[in-house]
Amino acid sequence: MFICRACWRRTLSPAAFSTQKALLAAPRTNILRPFDRRHVATATAREPAIRSTLDLASPRRKENDSEQDGSADSMSSALEARKNRMKWKVNKHLEHLGNNYKVAEHVAKTLERGEFEEAAMLVRQASKSQSVTVAWNHLIDYQMQQQRLHAAVKLYNEMKKRNQLPNAQSYTILFRGFANSVHPKLAVSEAVRIYHTMMSSPRMQPNTIHMNAVLGACARAGDIESMFSIVSTADDKLRTPNSRTYTLILNALRPKNSPARVHRGREIPDTEEDAEGAQAAVIGAINQGKAIWEEVIRRWRKAQLVIDEPLVCAMGRLLGSGGRNENEEVLALVEQTMKIPKMAEVDASDFLPSPKGCPPAEQTAQLAAETTEAVAKFQAQTRIKIANRRFAHAGNNTLSMILESLAVTRKTTLGPKYWDFLVNKCHVTPDNATYHQYLRLLRVGRASATAADLIESIPVEHLAPKTFRLGLSTCIKDNLNPNAFLNATRIFKTMNKLKVPDAHSMRLYLQATRANYRQFRDKPDGKFQLGKQIAMALDNMWEPFGQLSRSFSFSRSEAKSPEEEWMATLNDRMEATAVARRMVAAMDFIVTEGAGTPEVIKLLTTRRNILNRQVTRFFEKHKEMEKRLPSKQQSIAQERMREVFSAGEAKDDGLDELGEHEKIVTAKKRWQ
Repeated sequence: MFICRACWRRTLSPAAFSTQKALLAAPRTNILRPFDRRHVATATAREPAIRSTLDLASPRRKENDSEQDGSADSMSSALEARKNRMKWKVNKHLEHLGNNYKVAEHVAKTLERGEFEEAAMLVRQASKSQSVTVAWNHLIDYQMQQQRLHAAVKLYNEMKKRNQLPNAQSYTILFRGFANSVHPKLAVSEAVRIYHTMMSSPRMQPNTIHMNAVLGACARAGDIESMFSIVSTADDKLRTPNSRTYTLILNALRPKNSPARVHRGREIPDTEEDAEGAQAAVIGAINQGKAIWEEVIRRWRKAQLVIDEPLVCAMGRLLGSGGRNENEEVLALVEQTMKIPKMAEVDASDFLPSPKGCPPAEQTAQLAAETTEAVAKFQAQTRIKIANRRFAHAGNNTLSMILESLAVTRKTTLGPKYWDFLVNKCHVTPDNATYHQYLRLLRVGRASATAADLIESIPVEHLAPKTFRLGLSTCIKDNLNPNAFLNATRIFKTMNKLKVPDAHSMRLYLQATRANYRQFRDKPDGKFQLGKQIAMALDNMWEPFGQLSRSFSFSRSEAKSPEEEWMATLNDRMEATAVARRMVAAMDFIVTEGAGTPEVIKLLTTRRNILNRQVTRFFEKHKEMEKRLPSKQQSIAQERMREVFSAGEAKDDGLDELGEHEKIVTAKKRWQ
């Protein structure tokens, strides 16, 4: 191997190639002598020789390199031409944009089209001759909306370097972007740093809006220590805490997974020590929130603070994260801040019309005239106090908070009272979440009649499958009520307002039919009465189930293949099949036990055969489609089948693999 550049040059020279045979015949013996070698030859010295060797060995390499150099040159020239055109365009715009207001307006319109580079070039060019702080604010706001925190901070620093002084709106945009960032850990560090920089600046000090925005960023990241360091900068002049300030603090103190909500399965501690630690943390947060609330009430009574619904609900939700005693304080909280009376201390007759024995209108007017003077004196004394302390207005958040607190304390009888007072007296318009929260409370109290009345009164736009599932599950729990089945039927018939019936609600309706049988247990014809009730439920389900089955004939999604369409509707088809199997089991009970008239048994036998064929077709079609699916989708389909057709349901309703005698015995066990 040659390591000397002179040897390489002699070897690769044209004369060497022409006299190759001569060189091979009489090789130079001094090539490998130590005194002719250059042991310190560098890589830069060998690189030209290697390039020349490659160029000699590959003549097309020069052509390829020249093509690549040409494409790179053309690309750079295109970028340069585009930059020149943009610069010419920006200069033309600046000729017609006379003041900074028009510059800011043009930048806003340019950013709406998504042309950030042009807008940034225009702002930089305009910054040479005038102050365009508002235009810089538009650029920073655009980057914040795109979740580019580093780019926004870089623009903020560039703005200051170009002698464009940020105003209060500039910092508001920055802090608001940090608070709404999807990277809270990064955002809170930048927000706290810029905020403390503002605190040390004599030109501009942060105000309440800036402080609240930084508190929002700290609360979103869960950085309580940084949040209280920002709170310590509050004063009575420029950074006076308002209701938004206290709302952010109380919401940040509220634990995300409280022990009172463990029964919902969100997060269960592994050991008792973990549970005790979580409980202690919740109690500590509640005590800290109570100390803050004392300051809120003190300032509110001095007319230094306006209490609104978000602030009241923030404190109420913090109390609701505790145990039973803390949840009972929620009712006292709304009474203190919203003048909502405690319904346990109010007689129900206070909300009823006056009885017939009340005095006539003339006597009422006379009594009112006599007491006018005394009332006027009292109002004159208390007008100043009442004017200085305004109560918050209740809304959906308040109603939902009260209902959730009543569910935890199991004071379910107070739910309808609070609902009537807030909806009818305070004119609160419930939304979907509030309706569902009220239905959960009624389910805890097993008030099926109230749930049926509520669902019948809900507007159509607020009805959802979840609404009927909550109502029917209430009827299932209310199994001691002899009218629970009638209430379930009322709820089920209301489901006709939906475009497509809910399969899971049908299963719950059948379950409510089976659960409400205690009134037939001690009667001689109890079996016949139970069969009559089941037959009535099956008759009510027949038409909605047919509507549900026909809905699968029309594609609900844009599928590219039959297999894709089958997978898109597989879950709904399995739910409908599970309903059909339960209906078949119920019909088997009536037919085999003779718990019905001959006409009913004949009708149910016909319908049973129809449903059985439908179930068979589903499993045959699914087996055929499953073979065409990829292995990953096959595992997904099998998992869905196990979820819907669980072991318990397969024992109760899955009778396809059993013999005829075993089907009858299983059906009897299912319905007896």
